[in-house]
Formats: sequence, C-alpha cells, structure tokens
Amino acid sequence: MIFKIAIFGLIAIDSDEIKKQILKCLPTETHIQWVTISDAKIDILFVHNSFFNTPGIQKVLKEKVRYYLRLSQNNGQFGTIIQDQLFFPIHRIEPLKIWLLDSLFGINIEAEMPQNEVIERIQPVNVRKSLEFNTSRSFVAIFSELLVSRNDYLQLFDAQGLIAIVDTRTERVWVDQTKINIQFDESLKHSYMPARLVNSESLDKNVYDLRVWLWPNITRLPNRFLPKIDRKKNFKLDIWPQFENNAQRRNNLKMAVCFESGANIEQVQQYLNLSDEIVLNFISYTHLLKLGRYIDASEVEFIFADRHIGYGQTNKLKGLFGKLRKKLGL
Repeated sequence: MIFKIAIFGLIAIDSDEIKKQILKCLPTETHIQWVTISDAKIDILFVHNSFFNTPGIQKVLKEKVRYYLRLSQNNGQFGTIIQDQLFFPIHRIEPLKIWLLDSLFGINIEAEMPQNEVIERIQPVNVRKSLEFNTSRSFVAIFSELLVSRNDYLQLFDAQGLIAIVDTRTERVWVDQTKINIQFDESLKHSYMPARLVNSESLDKNVYDLRVWLWPNITRLPNRFLPKIDRKKNFKLDIWPQFENNAQRRNNLKMAVCFESGANIEQVQQYLNLSDEIVLNFISYTHLLKLGRYIDASEVEFIFADRHIGYGQTNKLKGLFGKLRKKLGL
C-alpha cells in the first residue's frame, strides 16, 4: 500500500529535514509518495501553522485529507506534539513515530524513552472531528499574549483566515483594510509567526497602534466572551483608551475619570447611576487590554458612600467633567 504525504508552507531545507524524520519513524517496507496539496487524495498533510486557516488549506483539509498536523517552529519543544500541532525542529522523533504508526497502521505503541522525559500521548487527529473542535484558549489568554513583548510576532486569525499580524515588542498591528472593524467569534486563535514571513504578509496591510485597533473591536464582543468581574473589587485605570465617537463615549469618559483615581467598581456604578452591564463591561475591556489593574482598598482615592462624597472631591470631579465637556463638546 502506498501512503501519500504532503508538506506545505515550509522552505525546502526544513521540508527535506522533516521528510527524513518521517522516514525514520516508519518501517522500512513502508511505501511513501510525496505529493502536493493539488493531489486528489492525501493521507497525511503537514502544514505550516501560518497557512492553516487560509481558505485554500481549509478546503483541502475538508475534501482531500485523512489526517493532518500543523507545523510550528519552536526551539524549546523539539518534536513535541500537542493536540494537532507538531513543533519543529524535530530532535526527538518518538512523539511523531507514535502518531504516524497510529494514523497509518492503527498501531498503538509505547516508544522507548528515557525515564526522565515526559511526552504527551496523543491520538491521530481526524479532520472532520478536529475541524469542529475549538482549540483556542479563552479570550483573556489570547489578548494577554498579544500584549506580552517577549512573544515577538504573533498572528491573529479565525475560521475565515488571517486577521492581523502583531509585533508585540512595539505594540503595532498590521491589518487588512477589510478587517479593521471585525466581530471576533469563538474561532479566534493566535500563534507565533516566523519573522521571515512578516515582511511579505504585511506588505498590503495598514499599520495601527495595537490597543487603538483592539478597543472598538473588543467592545463589540458578546458578554459571554468577557472576563467575569467582581463588582466589589477596586480598579485603577493606568492608560486611557482612545474612545470611539459614539453614544457610549460620554459614559466611558466619566468612568475613566473616576477609575483614574482608583475606585471601587460598585461605588462608581452608583455614583454615575449607570447600569451594571455598562460599568462591568468597561472594566472587562480595560482589563483585557491591560489598561488598568485591580488595587487594594488602601490605594482607592475615589470614595463614595451613602451617595455622598467629600466636598473637595466633588469639586475635583466636577472640574474634570467640566473640562471634558468643554474640550470634547459633551
């Protein structure tokens, strides 16, 4: 029997190296035919993670492929397979050997490994089932990773394909003109992007400040995607968002003034006479984008009790609101 295997999205030297590792994993009598994604039938597709969610690859996966693995470059994993992702360069072939023998022959083996090594045992990824399985982490984890400078380049994508390329070191984002305003959904994911692919992928895209681009798109998130907020906690706004000029802007500016001083969430809601949803969502958005932080009661400067606040603080807030109205025409 001949097994057809395709590798897509790698430069020639990396592709050749993975082919060598695949052959090492299989019995010598195994017949392998190396094919391209244009072939009518593919037993196993190895595809670089950068191209996984493109419409063309998704079509190939649905119509032609029995099993697949996404390829991600990571110098710390050295051949580990986690869910449907194989990390290369491959220095340890045992995980790949287990996966290939199980996929092609239905053989479950326990490879001989050093006692001090732990390798996650995984089952072959069936294309039809895996496409229905959402492997993305929570929105909190995704946006947190976008704002960690050590992550270098990340790509943000969903079931429709690439959304944006993020440079976490400079907090810049390259976005296609058609996706400046986008509705994030359950299929949202992120992954590392090799630096060598960034220039070619970002050529036809507009560049924005990351938080400026994310703010209006995050505010359109359904509430079920937002982190749960305890209204009894205290919060301090460290960086003001760039608010959209819409009906919610007035409330956003008022909340920003209060939380800039450090305030109890529930007290701000009572003082401004806003709904729980408006105030809690504001905290969710700013928390997701790391524009603020939770603080201890000792750091709270905005105090509101029994619907009365101190005379000095009243004047301070009125003065701030007055400046905002004058400056912004509110």
